[in-house]
Amino acid sequence: MKSNEALDLERYLRQTTLPELGIEGQAALLASKVLVVGLGGLGAPVATYLAAAGVGELGLCDGDKVELSNLHRQVLFNEADLGTSKVDAAATNILAKNSKIKLKKESRFLSSENVFELLAGFDLVVDCTDSLEARYLINDTCLALGIPFVYGALHKFQGQCSVFAPGGPCFRCYMPAFASVPTCQMTGVLGVLPGLVGCAQATAVLQLLLGRSSPLVGVMQFFDLLTFDFYKIAIPRQADCICRAFDNDAKSVPLKSSHLESMPVRSISVQKLHEQLQKPDLTLLDVRELAEFRTMRFKNAVHLPLSQLSISKSSIETALALSNQESKSESKSESKLGSVVVYCRSGQRSIQAVRILQASGVENVVNLDGGIMEWHRSFQGEGLDSDFDAID
Repeated sequence: MKSNEALDLERYLRQTTLPELGIEGQAALLASKVLVVGLGGLGAPVATYLAAAGVGELGLCDGDKVELSNLHRQVLFNEADLGTSKVDAAATNILAKNSKIKLKKESRFLSSENVFELLAGFDLVVDCTDSLEARYLINDTCLALGIPFVYGALHKFQGQCSVFAPGGPCFRCYMPAFASVPTCQMTGVLGVLPGLVGCAQATAVLQLLLGRSSPLVGVMQFFDLLTFDFYKIAIPRQADCICRAFDNDAKSVPLKSSHLESMPVRSISVQKLHEQLQKPDLTLLDVRELAEFRTMRFKNAVHLPLSQLSISKSSIETALALSNQESKSESKSESKLGSVVVYCRSGQRSIQAVRILQASGVENVVNLDGGIMEWHRSFQGEGLDSDFDAID
């Protein structure tokens, strides 16, 4: 009788033999978490191959049920699954192939109300939807969370695939304006096409999880099964796209004074903030850029970007005025600033902002350790707000 460890080694033997992957690479896959949004033609091969490859945790998100018209291209399902939830049927069939992986089942459609909750905790997302609205939601949320997503789309005999990763162009760079795009239900699709594009998506996922640079970052790969032409085009990063706002942690505004650089900064953990969040004299000050603020923020937060924060009393008075307008509580003072918690994406820009505020005479000001990302990792969407409809 072979041990479980020996069986696992045997299961993945043909890919761990590859020097580019090996045992260490397999361990990285087993430690990874990937969310597959959409279990149609693309999601079926993506989920199947990622499970077979040994991705440790797969999230499966879809609100549909299996229909007979699905079966010519959605190879994860069979006739016995008709009428059942796609997520439940997919989970059963995936675990029949690899019972060692963990599945997180979400039998619902992605929406602006649940997107942050659904994406929480995953290393990357695979977009297997056929909805532009869902793609913009995935794009904007992945930008806010700093994680990549692998995109795929189908149209009749043609497909496309790309990787949108932090620091590169995003989906809005490729398709900046919301347009009406016909679905497979409207135009039809060759049954084998999703298999080809889905395998390309799964391959891109494995490259990213193994720490290898993907050749699809900043590139759209096209597949035409009428002509068998496979070709690529570069995706330029648009100068006015919201994705540029999310570069700011990597290039924070430099402090102009050595005195400021040496100024000590007090910090608060997200757990401690969670305990104090409802205090009436608490002000949450967001120092990120506008696009970041609109994508994900604390409810009732005051917005004053670091790029506009100067060492002057007037900037603090501006923050006070904005804070009073929010009126989080009837008991909030109209003239006195209570505790101020400054936050950014990861806690770097906010340190600089705290020092500027301290130099301006604000005493009770602290930095949020790890920023809004650490809060999201710990508490998902609790206490957060977004404005997706404003970003179109």
